[in-house]
Amino acid sequence: MNTRGILLVMLSVLVIVGASWTVQRELTRQIDQLRMAKRQIEIRNIIYTDLVACLHHCKALLFQAPLSSMTPEMFHHYLRRIYQKFEKTREAFRILEHGGEYRRVVPLNLPEHAQYREGYRLAKGMEIPPQLSPAPQLQLLKEKIGTLDRLVSGLLKKEISGEGEARVPLEFRRRLATVVKELDAIYRRLIENINQMLYLDEKATKKIVQERDRLSAWQRNLRIFTVSAILVLVLLLGLLSIRRLTRLNGELSRRLYRDALTGLKSRAALEERGVGAQEGVLLIDILNFREINDLYGMRTGDEVLRRVARRLEKLCRQEDLYHLGGNTFAVVFPVEKMETEEIERIATEKINALQKEAYLAKGMAFYLRFCAGVGEGEQGVDRAMIALDEAKQRNLSVVVYHEGNRDFLQRIRGTRSMQHLIHEAISQERVEPFVQPIIDREGNRSNYEMLMRIRYGNGLYMLPDFEVAIASRLYGMLSRQMIRKSFACMKGLPMSLNLNYEDIRDEETNRLLEELLRSREEEDPPVTFEILENVSITDFQVVERFIDRFRSQGVKIAIDDFGSDYSNLFRILKLSPDYLKIDGSLIRHIVETPEAYEAVRSIVAYAKNLGIKTVAEYVRNHTTYRQCLELDIDYFQGFYFHRPFPASALRTAVERQEPQEEKPFSEKSEKRNEKGSNV
Repeated sequence: MNTRGILLVMLSVLVIVGASWTVQRELTRQIDQLRMAKRQIEIRNIIYTDLVACLHHCKALLFQAPLSSMTPEMFHHYLRRIYQKFEKTREAFRILEHGGEYRRVVPLNLPEHAQYREGYRLAKGMEIPPQLSPAPQLQLLKEKIGTLDRLVSGLLKKEISGEGEARVPLEFRRRLATVVKELDAIYRRLIENINQMLYLDEKATKKIVQERDRLSAWQRNLRIFTVSAILVLVLLLGLLSIRRLTRLNGELSRRLYRDALTGLKSRAALEERGVGAQEGVLLIDILNFREINDLYGMRTGDEVLRRVARRLEKLCRQEDLYHLGGNTFAVVFPVEKMETEEIERIATEKINALQKEAYLAKGMAFYLRFCAGVGEGEQGVDRAMIALDEAKQRNLSVVVYHEGNRDFLQRIRGTRSMQHLIHEAISQERVEPFVQPIIDREGNRSNYEMLMRIRYGNGLYMLPDFEVAIASRLYGMLSRQMIRKSFACMKGLPMSLNLNYEDIRDEETNRLLEELLRSREEEDPPVTFEILENVSITDFQVVERFIDRFRSQGVKIAIDDFGSDYSNLFRILKLSPDYLKIDGSLIRHIVETPEAYEAVRSIVAYAKNLGIKTVAEYVRNHTTYRQCLELDIDYFQGFYFHRPFPASALRTAVERQEPQEEKPFSEKSEKRNEKGSNV
C-alpha cells in the first residue's frame, strides 16, 4: 500500500466522522425540539386541567347558589366571585392562544391553608385547532356575565334608591335563571372543547414520544455504525500497513543482504552467516582501484567492480562470495586440516587468476593489481582484515594470519597499541607541544621549533607514530590539537611549526591556521612553516598554492630535512623558501665523513647563491658546531645547545623575564649528549 492509499483511508475516516457528527447534531436538535414540544403539551394540559376545574367551580356557584335567601348585596358579591373566576378562565385561554407566563396556586397540606405558586411558560406557536377554539364561547360567556352584572347593578340601584325589595325579586330570579341556563350550555361546550383538546394533546404526546424514540434509536445506531466504520477502516489501514511493512522488510532484507552494485552477498550477510571454526576468509582488495575512480570516474569504477565480481563467480561458488563494500571482496572456503602453506597457495592461485587478464569497462581495458589477507576460525574476518593491512604495508600479494608468526603479531599489537594511545591523547587533550631552540651565529635564540609529544603515565612523554595516525585517520585531529596549543603557548614568541603533506592538503587545518594567524598581534615575530619535502608529496602544485596562500600573511617558509634521498633542487627553486634545514643524516657525519662534508658545503653554497638561510640540525657536540661555523651555516639546532622541553616551561620563563641567551653545554655534558637522541 502506497502513501496515496493511506491518505485515502485517512480521508475516508475524516469524512465518516464529519458526516456522523453532522447527522448526530441534527438528530440531537430534532430530539430537543420534540422534548420541548412534549413539555409544552404537558404545560398546556396543566392549564386545561385548571380550566376545567375553574369552570366546574363557576358552574357550581351558579347552579347551587341559594338565590331566594340572598339580598341583592350578597348576590352582587357572589356574582363578583364568579366574574373573577371567569377572568382567570379568560387569562388562561389567552395564554393558550398567544403563549406567556402562567402561574397557578397550589395548596399545601399544611396548617393555616398554606399555599405556593408554580410558574410555567408556554411558548408561542402552540396553536389550538380552529374548530376547538374557545373564543366564541368566551365571547358569549362574557356577554352573559355582563347581562348578569347589569341585572345585579340595576337591582342594587333600586335598592339604594329605596325602591327595591329586601330580597331578590322573583322576576329578577326568573331572568337570572334564563341567563344561567344559557351559561350552562356555554360551559358545557367549553368543557367539551377542552376535553377534545386534551385528547388531541394526548395523541400528539404519544406521537412525539414515538418520534423521539425513533430518532434516539437512529442516533444510537449511527454512533454504532460510525464507531464500527472507523474500526473497520483502522483495521484495514493496519492490515495494509502490515502488508506494506512486510514487503518493505523483505525489500530491506534483500538490500541489506545483497549488494546492489555487484549482485553478490553483502557484509551484513557475512556477519549474519558467521565463519565456522573450520573455515577461512579470503579478503581481496584492488590496489589500483582509487586511480581508476579518480581518472575515469565512479561509473567506470563501478563497472570494473561488476567485472571483478563476475570473474570471482567463475573462480568460486557464488554462495561463498561477498562484496564488503568499496573495492574489497570476501571468499569463505573450508580450511579443515590445511597447513598455512596450502592456504597461502590457494589464495595465491586465486589472486593470480584475477590478475591474469584485463578487465573491459566502458570500452577500455584495465589491468588490476590485487592483494589478499586470509584469516581462519570464528574471528576469520577480523584476522583477514589484519592480514590484508599487513599485505598492503609490506607490498605482498597474500598474507595469512597465524598465531605462530611472532613478528607479525608483534607489529599488529604495536600498531593497535599506538592507535589506542593516539586516540586517548586526542580525546583527553594530552597532545603537548615541545620546543627546541634554534641558535644564530652569536649564540642567541632566534626561533623555536615546535615538536609534538603525547603525554602518558605520570610525567612521561613519547613521540607519536605518524604513519599509524595517518593510516587510522587520526592525524588531522592530532595535528590540529598540536597547532592550537602551539599558538597558545607561543603568543608573542617566534615559532617554527612542522607541517607535512597531510596538513597542507587538509582544508580544515588550513582554515585553523588562518584563524590563529589573524589572532596574533602585529608586533609578534613571524611564524615559520617547516615543510617536509619527501616522497609523500604526490601533487606539488598543492604545496605551491599553500605557500602562496600563507606567505601573503607574513609566514616564513622552511624546507625540512633538505639533503635527504627525496630532495629535488628544481622543486626547491620553485618554492623559494626562506630557510633550508639541512638533514641531520648529513650534519651527524660532517666531521668524520668527507662525502657528508662536501654535500653540506654544496648545499650551503647553493643556498647562499639563492639568498636562502641555512639551518644545521642534529648539532650534538662542539666539534660539529665548529665545523658548521666554518661552513658559514646561519643557524644551529641540536642537543649541543638544548634538548626539547615543554612549551609551557618556556611560556613561564618568558613571563618571569628570564634571559634567553643560549650557551653551549660543557665538555662533560657533551659526552652525555653523544649517547642521547634527538627525539
